[in-house]
Amino acid sequence: MDRAASVGVGVAMMGLTVVIYQTSLPPLTDQRVAPLNERNSSASEKTARWVSGALVGLVSLVTMDATVFILGASAVIAESWMYRHANMGVNPLGPTSMPSSRSTAGVEFNVGQANVGASIGMGV
Repeated sequence: MDRAASVGVGVAMMGLTVVIYQTSLPPLTDQRVAPLNERNSSASEKTARWVSGALVGLVSLVTMDATVFILGASAVIAESWMYRHANMGVNPLGPTSMPSSRSTAGVEFNVGQANVGASIGMGV
């Protein structure tokens, strides 16, 4: 395989790795505010790592090109590190310091009103 094609396939493997992680796991902000070392998040990250690693390995073997493997494996390592780091981070203010998509789902913020707290049920 020529150099341009191998880099293109490697970049495609990087993109597929990112897509696998984004579809298998919640967003990184939700990982950050989740409880420390949550087992479901760890299991989902492990599944995404194995699936994307197997895909990168299979395509690397089919193309017989180290560039595809190096680019794809670097994306697997980077995504795995980001999600593990987010799951192991210590949030000194607790899980309520940043609203996640789980806590704000279905909440409407009426910016035009003076009393925004009353519109979201805070009783202000």
